[in-house]
Amino acid sequence: MGQKAQRDRTSGDFKPDSFQYAVLSLRESCARGEASPQQTADWQALCHWLGSSDALVTAEQADRLKDARIAFLHRANGSKFEASKLPPPDICDIFERLSPAGPAIEKMKLRHEAKEKPKPAGIGREMGSFVGSLIAFGLILAPHLLRGVSDPEVFGEFMGAAMVPAAVAFMVAYFWKGGPDFRPLSDGFIVAAVAGGLQALSMMGRAPAGSSNPVAPLVALIMVSVPAWLLTAVVTGVLNWLAARLKRRGATA
Repeated sequence: MGQKAQRDRTSGDFKPDSFQYAVLSLRESCARGEASPQQTADWQALCHWLGSSDALVTAEQADRLKDARIAFLHRANGSKFEASKLPPPDICDIFERLSPAGPAIEKMKLRHEAKEKPKPAGIGREMGSFVGSLIAFGLILAPHLLRGVSDPEVFGEFMGAAMVPAAVAFMVAYFWKGGPDFRPLSDGFIVAAVAGGLQALSMMGRAPAGSSNPVAPLVALIMVSVPAWLLTAVVTGVLNWLAARLKRRGATA
């Protein structure tokens, strides 16, 4: 174990975007004679700070570099940091020259936000809303298809009229504050109710003056909303189950 800790580390032991990689790449540039006077002085100062008289970097010293870099970035970001791990000012200046704090802090924020952002367990709200609105679109358009509308212009008008309530239903369900997951029953009801309600309002607006069938909009609401809700709940429920199972399988693979 002691021999492993004393093994000299090289840049190949670390990821290219890591701070240890930048430090060891500086050492290797100095060894090849490709470093500038400033870079050579920086490396000598780092060796002195690390206590490495033979220019070797052990695993323990690489960990010290990592901890010092984290403390340096936290201080630069105005966050809490361990003062005992923060290097002296001249070493902080070298850290900044090797890898500026600004971009590194932005990367840290992005990684933190990515970890905090909740991920859907199933198909997600966007896909579920799309499936539900697609089902509603099909149900609104179905009566016209069954009547065998052959005129392309008339059929285009029917498609346009069906797309409006479906698109609005998608937007409402997608932006509804219910988390990243699409819940088949409650969110499916939102899609169905919005699409059916807008279709009923559309029928009321197109009805001729003095129409003797005031129940038609209510029938349209029921004929769209109920089957849209049931179909959305079933289809998205199955898709949620399949997506969750595939994600679990991928996590254990």
